[in-house]
Amino acid sequence: MRKVLIIGAKGMLGQELVSVFKKDKDFKVTTWDVDKIDITDEAQAKEKINKLAPNIIVNAAAYNAVDQCEKDKAEFEKAKNLNGKAPGYLAKVAKKLDATLVHYSTDYVFSGMPEIPEPEGCAGSCGSCTLHEGFIPQLGFREDALAMPWLSPCKNTEKAS
Repeated sequence: MRKVLIIGAKGMLGQELVSVFKKDKDFKVTTWDVDKIDITDEAQAKEKINKLAPNIIVNAAAYNAVDQCEKDKAEFEKAKNLNGKAPGYLAKVAKKLDATLVHYSTDYVFSGMPEIPEPEGCAGSCGSCTLHEGFIPQLGFREDALAMPWLSPCKNTEKAS
């Protein structure tokens, strides 16, 4: 049985991922949200995830209050830490554990203008704060990107994680 850790499990995407993984008896699913782990704290993330030792780490946690991020420097710092630095911390732990890391990012990374190469085309402050996600390929992970502009929840929820 493979151990799956879903971070951001209470958000819209996280809830759907939990539902899908729990239907498959080949996976033992552990769900964490901000109340159980602060992935912006590298030492805490490393300690807790190493102790769990999952085979798959799914990061569905993200800061997505784009308007606040654009207006408030403190909110921008939160976004930079959660969307930018935390994926790098998770990548380091995953590499050490030889675990698969699946990281979902905000669509605000992309400008929506295909003629502008990324990352130069990153949109606004919230997009620029995710540039630290470059940690992931630097650590030797294969990187694939899928841009999804929005999610349609199967359940009646508006909460994002």
